[in-house]
Amino acid sequence: MTTIGKRFIPYTSIAVRLQGETGWRMGTLPCEPDRVERHMAGRGWQVAAWVEIARGHVLPDALGSCLDEDALAKGWAWDKPAGCWRASDEPATPPDGVPRRDNLSLSGKRIGFGWAVLEVRAGTDVLELDIDDVRDSFVPVVRFIHRLIDGKPSRFGVVGNMTMVAVINTDTEGVCRLTAGPLERGVMKPVVDVAINRAELILAFRHLLCDLASHPGLGSGWLFHAGSDIAVYERLSDEAERLWDEGVQAGRFPADFDAEMDFEADYMAQHMPLTPHQYVFLEPHQYVFLEKYQTMLRTLVIPADWA
Repeated sequence: MTTIGKRFIPYTSIAVRLQGETGWRMGTLPCEPDRVERHMAGRGWQVAAWVEIARGHVLPDALGSCLDEDALAKGWAWDKPAGCWRASDEPATPPDGVPRRDNLSLSGKRIGFGWAVLEVRAGTDVLELDIDDVRDSFVPVVRFIHRLIDGKPSRFGVVGNMTMVAVINTDTEGVCRLTAGPLERGVMKPVVDVAINRAELILAFRHLLCDLASHPGLGSGWLFHAGSDIAVYERLSDEAERLWDEGVQAGRFPADFDAEMDFEADYMAQHMPLTPHQYVFLEPHQYVFLEKYQTMLRTLVIPADWA
């Protein structure tokens, strides 16, 4: 083991509800998960329940440094008025203001370069969710939809650009309130705040995931982006950039950065093949993992080994 390897220590980040409290506290302990209860007892905590948030190994000086991101990835939210954390199926204190009644639009803006950029729009209010290929996953989004179907409050977070989407019930039967926005000091600041029929919201999310499942860039542009053939990647990227510049000069394309990124991502998704070496660490057959992911997005059934 290298010198730096010897310096790493195990950690387990947890949410804890103490006896007599209704909310959760959160922290990181310097131990493996099977030693969490011993550590809590040693600190004299009167624990009613605890939940693992994340585990791993880290340098001692960095202990707890990823707690906020780990909590967000699991859909946990800091409820500032209540002074506690809330789980992904627990409602937090509603934000101030009145939600608008407007049409809600959910769409995939682009998939490529290791990002799946989704757009949440209600009227003129727009928020982008930048789902990255390292810290984020669509499994929490599927769980989010499960809770919507069950009529529960629901929430998921996006670590890629530290944003959150939350749904709570309203006093009107069948109508829920969706808020979505970036986190500021751990608290979501809604950019989109809309009252919407729950059945319509479920359908909108299902359509979004089905569209993502069929997107040609889901594999090469997101799931297996890190394993792309670098020579092919750079050649296609240069081709896409050249075609875009020619289109701008000819007046066919606008001189707009976001439009350029959309064009390049779509071009690479259409032309970049999935190569066998990208799959050697996944499944014997090169398309098994991709098909498994697509099936989850379409059916909302999370594979048992991903739960």
